[in-house]
Amino acid sequence: MQPSWEGRSAIVTGAASGLGAAVARLLLARGASVLLVDRDGDGLDRLAAEAAGAARSHCCDVAAPEAATESVALAVAEFGGLDTLITAAGILHSAPLREASLETIDAQLAVNLRAPLLFAQAASDQLSERRGSIVFFSSAADRRGFPGSSVYCATKGGISALTIVLAAELGPRGVRVNAIGPGTVETGINRVALGDPAFRRSVVDDVPLGRLGEPEEIAETVLFLASDQSSYTTGQVLLADGGWASS
Repeated sequence: MQPSWEGRSAIVTGAASGLGAAVARLLLARGASVLLVDRDGDGLDRLAAEAAGAARSHCCDVAAPEAATESVALAVAEFGGLDTLITAAGILHSAPLREASLETIDAQLAVNLRAPLLFAQAASDQLSERRGSIVFFSSAADRRGFPGSSVYCATKGGISALTIVLAAELGPRGVRVNAIGPGTVETGINRVALGDPAFRRSVVDDVPLGRLGEPEEIAETVLFLASDQSSYTTGQVLLADGGWASS
């Protein structure tokens, strides 16, 4: 029996596509009220139109300094409070270290690391009132790096560290903080690379389970971490990578 999310509310960043959209769909299907946050307004509109639940959209760049406070204020105004924050927004600019530009370095730091921190900061008081939870998106790549993705891997390592620190800081206020560490899942962030059959095969061959992950599988794990099913779990980075990081 899957737990109901009736009467609960959530913010999901990166909700217009990929893993964020999968998480948002599952929350809505299980009865949650969800604020969908993304800079892709058309994607948000499509998801809100298909959603069988209480979806509201906030089109913004999560890297903007005001995005977090505006999103939390909107969620509270629309839903009367906030139970869960899920930060799925992320970007990847692949390049050898010597070729990484300042622009792409700053962009990845802003979206992948600074934005989740600011969203947690903005949401912490509301989450404390409802003894809520935060689920960050880290990556299995913080344990076993991809050459040419140094900045991305570093930001995900930062998220894992942030998870541990905030679990200790916010735990006494009743807020649990965990992270999901996905392996390779076929979403927009890596679809072009996976379109190369040789590269796809090399990736699959390196996964002990012998396949790529599905967005719906990641979403189920995120909801486990966000729900009362994991009520005594905090400060954890749960890998959902088919065994890749430990192989």
